[in-house]
Amino acid sequence: TEDADLFSINYIHTGAPKSWYALKRDDASRFESFASGCFSGKAHECKEYLRHKTSLLSPSILRNKAGLQLHTVVQRAGEFVITMP
Repeated sequence: TEDADLFSINYIHTGAPKSWYALKRDDASRFESFASGCFSGKAHECKEYLRHKTSLLSPSILRNKAGLQLHTVVQRAGEFVITMP
């Protein structure tokens, strides 16, 4: 989600495509639990560490090790993507 759990609109004027990954709201707690295990130091320091946006997990790790189903969108130049909390 975006900062402060707000909606966002994203536009690519030019350049390379951008990949977006999303998971079902029902999987949020499984994702957070898995991420906390991967980044236990950060999770111990701050329970809201995911909001700091300093940690990165590969989509393949989330699929193969956490068993999460990810939905993918590829955004190209001239396209909008709207995100919502």
